[in-house]
Amino acid sequence: MDMDMDIPITSLKPIYHPSTKPNSKSIQTTLQTLNLQPHPEGGYYTETDRHPYRIPNPYRSDSDTTRSLSSTIYYHLTPNSPTGFLHLNRSRTIHSLHRGRARYVVIHADLADGTGRALAPVTSFVVGPDIEKGERVQWVVDYGGKLTGIGIR
Repeated sequence: MDMDMDIPITSLKPIYHPSTKPNSKSIQTTLQTLNLQPHPEGGYYTETDRHPYRIPNPYRSDSDTTRSLSSTIYYHLTPNSPTGFLHLNRSRTIHSLHRGRARYVVIHADLADGTGRALAPVTSFVVGPDIEKGERVQWVVDYGGKLTGIGIR
């Protein structure tokens, strides 16, 4: 079930507590088999595809004037790294759930007025296999001004 709410953008002060839970042997095997490495925003990942076609890079630095049209990754949250920290997507992101359940949060900071006093709409939903209860197995987050985060439920 989706939840929408408006909260003052200045009230957004995420606190992350490092997990002390160990990963099970089966999770360790999954991480090794898929060659998943720690992701800077939490969880583990590996790139599985990078489109060979290059396009102009709208986020360019002096040395990086083009970028791949698309890329694909595996991304995995674990008991040891259960949270994908809030981050800003610079490109459209398409997510597909393979297993598990999590709470996904999108803060629409692009819809606040920029003063820091405005309300930022927040959308939150559960990703999981129970589609009859409104859980999602696939979702899209457009780029630009949307802070996103995910955590294991």
